[in-house]
Amino acid sequence: MRQYRIFGLLSFLVFGGCSFKSLLPTGAVMSLEEGYRLFGRPAPSGVDYRGLAQIDYPVLPFQVFGLAYGLDLVVVAKHPQWTMHEFARVDTPAGPLWFAKEADAQGRQRVIADDARIHELLPEVDVPRYRQNFFIDDRSQGDHLDYQIRYTNSARQPVELRFRGRRPSEKDAPKKRNGNTMGHSRQSLLALLDISRMTHAPALSLNIGGRRYGTKRLFGIYSMAFVLEQTQGGLSRAAIVQKPQTGGFLVDRGAMLETWRIERRNSRAIAVHEGKITTLTYEFLETGDSLELAAVSVTQAGRSVPVFEMSLNPALPDLRRPFQGAAESRFMMRVNGEPPHGLGRIFVHWEGNGSRIEVWPQEPSWIKDRPMMSRIALLPGGLTSVVSDRIPAN
Repeated sequence: MRQYRIFGLLSFLVFGGCSFKSLLPTGAVMSLEEGYRLFGRPAPSGVDYRGLAQIDYPVLPFQVFGLAYGLDLVVVAKHPQWTMHEFARVDTPAGPLWFAKEADAQGRQRVIADDARIHELLPEVDVPRYRQNFFIDDRSQGDHLDYQIRYTNSARQPVELRFRGRRPSEKDAPKKRNGNTMGHSRQSLLALLDISRMTHAPALSLNIGGRRYGTKRLFGIYSMAFVLEQTQGGLSRAAIVQKPQTGGFLVDRGAMLETWRIERRNSRAIAVHEGKITTLTYEFLETGDSLELAAVSVTQAGRSVPVFEMSLNPALPDLRRPFQGAAESRFMMRVNGEPPHGLGRIFVHWEGNGSRIEVWPQEPSWIKDRPMMSRIALLPGGLTSVVSDRIPAN
């Protein structure tokens, strides 16, 4: 059985209320050549501006994220509360960072690690994080993986896992890599996955709260534990305030203040934030007095291709300037340098002292029910409020 079919069957058994076909991974939503043809040269928005820019820096209309896992151990246990456990390794400039991800029956995820860097890991993603006891003993040799993991979960229960399997290689690359998110973090993310490698892990032992739990099994035989190499990216719920600064601007996240710089190249103004693990880049067409968003990307330290890219055509209107009517744009999303994983439309309206941006994903099916909306408010003192959240699907 091919690995991508195994992954789809896993999804089917965990979330049995959904149809089997809808949970299978798919291929790209269009070819890379078609993506370049449709999005490679974005046109200006074409809106009718009715005033000058009210601030000097460009507005970030929504929050993007992206991250590649060097290794991801996935376990689907027979547990009444936790539908899936993941134990992921992210390779950072300061060394590997291991953490646990738990998903409950509603798909809500939590992240646990005993490492201060857990708060530096994608601060733009609105997922609860817990810094508490987490220990991993790596007994692996060559391609044979062997991990002993002990930690305290978000419900303050002790968890112990012995996990053994085979390290994925190039021969373990699925034919269809556009992986289903299986409903995880639906309340806060519009997310896409690229599953570049996958193997089965037949041997494990899991203990939660002093009780041993087995894994769910395909047809009562095939234990549901896997080793993945995957990359994820998309849009996240967020509430930020942009503040003016010489040479760029600041982004205030409440618990964290980020410095962004603005570069200019080839008739584009580029807003850049270099984090400790990932770098976010928003590219704006600079036409006359306008800055119109044409592309967004996320790169990760130590990786040669962007982990996430979003291209828009036409570009979004300049959100610093009032304009007449509504604007519409199409977008494509790529993950891990692969051909497009997702497509959709964006609608922008000017309202009062700001704007409303609606992001409506169309393909693949599992992002179609994750539309998002941002409300932009231009405030006194050169401040800009950006609040992005999930909205109900039609």
